[in-house]
Amino acid sequence: MSLVNKLNVNLFAIIFIFLFALLTNQYFGNRGVFPIDSFSHYDTGFRVLNGEFPFKDYWAVSGPFIDFIQAFIFLIFFFITVIIIYEL
Repeated sequence: MSLVNKLNVNLFAIIFIFLFALLTNQYFGNRGVFPIDSFSHYDTGFRVLNGEFPFKDYWAVSGPFIDFIQAFIFLIFFFITVIIIYEL
């Protein structure tokens, strides 16, 4: 198999995996929300945006790194449902 054919096969596989993951995420992300599981990181990210800090103002079971990443995503994209679904 030539190098060009290998690159085409790899590119096709990457595009297929990306589209499959995106469509699967959209399907299951729009089915509904599980409040205990889904909002644990969103709530802590929102609290960081409001000026609170993990372990000082509230107890975080996931560690502070995820809370700050979630707050950063909310800061950039605001709090829209579409971003939350893509992020899942």
